[in-house]
Amino acid sequence: MFVSAGYASVDAGPIGWQCPYLNHAEHHLYSDWVHLEIVDEEAVISSLLKRNMPVLRYRTGDRVQWINKSSCPCGSTDKVFQLLDRVDNTFRFLASSISFDEIASVLGNNQEIQIILHNQPDDTMEILLTEPPVHLALKLLYKELEDLNRTVSFAEFESHCQIKTVDSSVIFRNPRTGKTPKVRDLRV
Repeated sequence: MFVSAGYASVDAGPIGWQCPYLNHAEHHLYSDWVHLEIVDEEAVISSLLKRNMPVLRYRTGDRVQWINKSSCPCGSTDKVFQLLDRVDNTFRFLASSISFDEIASVLGNNQEIQIILHNQPDDTMEILLTEPPVHLALKLLYKELEDLNRTVSFAEFESHCQIKTVDSSVIFRNPRTGKTPKVRDLRV
């Protein structure tokens, strides 16, 4: 669940704003300069705020839905959307967009994999595997994560990422549904 007064991204800038009449996760779209598409429930943003370098079709990693409000008591005619939660398979880490599927394709799709993101003391990523990783797994992973290897050095990546082999009982499962989340984002 999201609670905020505004919704923005580092890359696209301000996307939505909240008035006193909207519920906790609802936002008016800054429709003068932002176009919001919903693709497979994910917010895809195009922003003309940065005129010299507009952001086009930026995948936010956030699940959203349109809220049908014909008019808002605040007087705004901007469309209203609601933030739901994060898309399960894409996340931001060390200023890069990373897909769970990219990691799984390098480390082996035939085993249980769970990624845990922490921010204490810094951004860290734990990758839990139920089978031993391939030799030089971190180097292979770094090489394949193109957005990441253009952004940070291998040494920085290595200092923020750990691959651990664990028993399947260590992998977190939702106690109600029994489902295993691919990514657990524990960053505050």
